[in-house]
Amino acid sequence: MKRLLILLLALLLCLSLLPITASAEVDWKNPPFGEYITPDMYKYTDFSKAYEVQLYTSSTKSDDEDMVLAEINKLLDERGFNTSIKLTHIVSAAGSGTNMYALSLASGERIDVILTAPWRQMWTENAKGSFSALNEEPDWIEKYMPVTFRTQDPESWAEVTSNGKIIAVPGNVLNPNAKYVIIRQDLAEKYGFTELKDWDDYKDFVKAIAANETPSTGVFGLNASGNQRELFQIRRYTVRSPRREVRQP
Repeated sequence: MKRLLILLLALLLCLSLLPITASAEVDWKNPPFGEYITPDMYKYTDFSKAYEVQLYTSSTKSDDEDMVLAEINKLLDERGFNTSIKLTHIVSAAGSGTNMYALSLASGERIDVILTAPWRQMWTENAKGSFSALNEEPDWIEKYMPVTFRTQDPESWAEVTSNGKIIAVPGNVLNPNAKYVIIRQDLAEKYGFTELKDWDDYKDFVKAIAANETPSTGVFGLNASGNQRELFQIRRYTVRSPRREVRQP
């Protein structure tokens, strides 16, 4: 139980400390805004013994990761949490992140925290008993995760609840179910586009920006979605197919 308490605390600290690690001098008693997380906030957690949190994530190592982790662990020590973090990446030379994720959970290694999501077999692994429920005890989250309890949107817990058991800490943000291509209306009007009705219109608009704006002003078309979902959706519904009529977005 102690392991779970401290690992959840450490995750909160990771999120709260990263934006301020670049500062050389930090006054921990007088934050510039909000509040700093301190051991006093966790009156039900025992910090008397040192503990290393094993954090697993299905990603590749970043260039400055060691430097950031060292700074986080330093701050954890300075603030009296008696806790450090070790980050392990679940990667595979064959590129099979799905298999490596399942094998890591089944390996018997100590994993305190693991980054999960529906596309990382969250519900499948939960059915196998891979995750510990956070609400086995009444008021457990309120007692041992007081900052999360106070700041988390209550509705978000439903996204990670299965048969009444909360199996993860959800992202405290609301995302839309669909995304759309967004363009600057002033540039569209400048080059004679009233609206983009199909894939060809989109390509013509991007070409116009590249030819006329990019060299002179530095403005260029940017797909802000990492998985290009917006563009795929537009193309899906506008490109003619032998088996499907053209549909407008």
